[in-house]
Amino acid sequence: ADKGLLPAQHIVDTGYLSAEQRVQAQHDFGLDLVGPARIDSSWQAKAGKGFAMDAFTIDWDAQHVTCPMGVHSSSWSPATDGGTPVVKVKFSATDCQACPHRSDCVGPTATRRIMTFKTVIAHLSPAARMH
Repeated sequence: ADKGLLPAQHIVDTGYLSAEQRVQAQHDFGLDLVGPARIDSSWQAKAGKGFAMDAFTIDWDAQHVTCPMGVHSSSWSPATDGGTPVVKVKFSATDCQACPHRSDCVGPTATRRIMTFKTVIAHLSPAARMH
């Protein structure tokens, strides 16, 4: 980096491809980390049915999430989880209960989809958050 020889992309293995590392590499060095994503450990991904997190679209600017059926979340709430900034998103119970994919999406007993994910700022180092 000091000699101005950084590539635009750096190919790495799964151990170096967390969301935090991707954001940090872009922020600190202006480069994209490229490699295989970590395995989704949600019950939906393990069961091979339903909608895992990657099936949803996050719109950071509009502060909503869209499910694979085209329904927008009903709430977006910044929070903290063990000191880490997160966003808690809920979908309307009315929308979810009417959905033919509800049990595959939320499970056999839940009435609606609730998601928690890290914010982009959570991935930055304390020094980077000051900029």
